[in-house]
Amino acid sequence: MLASDLHPASDAARWASLFSRLRSRRHDAIVFHVLDADEVRPPFDGPVELEDMETGRRTGFGPEGMESYTGKMEEWRARLARDAAACGVDYVPVDTSTPFGTALASYLARRAGH
Repeated sequence: MLASDLHPASDAARWASLFSRLRSRRHDAIVFHVLDADEVRPPFDGPVELEDMETGRRTGFGPEGMESYTGKMEEWRARLARDAAACGVDYVPVDTSTPFGTALASYLARRAGH
C-alpha cells in the first residue's frame, strides 16, 4: 500500500514505472492518492499568488490560469489512474478531509464486494 500526494506531476512516468515493478513482483498494490480538495479545485475567484510549501516557489494565477491548472490536475489524476490500472494496481483518490482509516475501510469494503 502506498499513500502519497504523488507530487510532482512531472514524475508521473516514474510512478508508472513503480506501479509496474510492484506488480511484476506479484505484489497486490494499492495506491491512495492523497490530495486536499483545494489542490484539486482551488477555491479562488480572482488573481492569487500561491507558495509551494516544499520549495518556497511562488506562482501567480488569474482566473484563466486556474482553469488551466484545474484541467492539468484532472489530466494528471486520470493519467495516474490509467497507468495504475494498466499495471493491475488499484488507484484510490483520497481527500484529506476524510480520515485515512475511513478511506481504507471504505476501500476494503468495496473490494470485498460489500
